[in-house]
Amino acid sequence: MTSNRMGFNQFLKKVAGQENLNLIIDSNMLIACFDEDHSNYNLVSDFIEKLESCAEVNFFTTVTTKAEYLDYQRRRFLTLQVQNKLFIK
Repeated sequence: MTSNRMGFNQFLKKVAGQENLNLIIDSNMLIACFDEDHSNYNLVSDFIEKLESCAEVNFFTTVTTKAEYLDYQRRRFLTLQVQNKLFIK
């Protein structure tokens, strides 16, 4: 993930010991976290798991992030449906 400028491990060290954490996440994180076929699924899932073990975490998104995530899921769903129609007879 190119947007991972600080690094997950550095970030985890920085927030260690905090009780409550409020984070704004972007569409890349959402997509990688929920799409098991995504190349960064394991990386992001492990990061979220470690983060939640450090503190009580509240995740927030913007309207744009939600729209990007829904658009990705729509395109993914449509692609899978087209593939099923073409290859399964």
